[in-house]
Amino acid sequence: MKIKITLIFFLCFTTLMVAQKKQFTIETKAGKTYVVKKYTSKKDKISFKGKEGKKTISYQDVDKIIATGKKEKDNYTLKYIKFSDDNGDLMTELVTGEVSLYLRTVMVVTGSGMYGPTTSTARSYYTLRKGESVATEIKSNNIFKNFKKDASYFFSDCKDLVSKIENKEFRRKDIAEIVTYYNTSCTGAK
Repeated sequence: MKIKITLIFFLCFTTLMVAQKKQFTIETKAGKTYVVKKYTSKKDKISFKGKEGKKTISYQDVDKIIATGKKEKDNYTLKYIKFSDDNGDLMTELVTGEVSLYLRTVMVVTGSGMYGPTTSTARSYYTLRKGESVATEIKSNNIFKNFKKDASYFFSDCKDLVSKIENKEFRRKDIAEIVTYYNTSCTGAK
């Protein structure tokens, strides 16, 4: 019995220690920086508790949120990216360069079941060229969007890349590699 209690205490303490290793650095467009252990995101705003007390900041006022932790999956950057003139969201930065790639993840209600609504995750990938203010959706879960056509149009200033997309050397699943290829091989192509 004593061993079980010690084991439970050890597991709880270890879990608590691991949970405290992840931190978020929130940088605002006004130049303020907050380092916090957690934040919540709701209705285009983030809330967190910092040294100055509880704060709520609009997505539009966030420059970026840098997550750091022990595991590689815990290290990422979120940025506020506009995907239309009126709308934007916090998106995960996947590739940076002349063209940057962002992932927008949204929970979607797909139906209702006996125990309540069922949800799924919708993932959309957006590209943003340096100097532009609105990102372009390049890949999504939408089966009616033509990836080859959209990607070929977006990267039309790099004929070699368009050829690789049209010849299926690069496919829909290779979006990060496509953007990286563009940034390393086609940047001076304009």
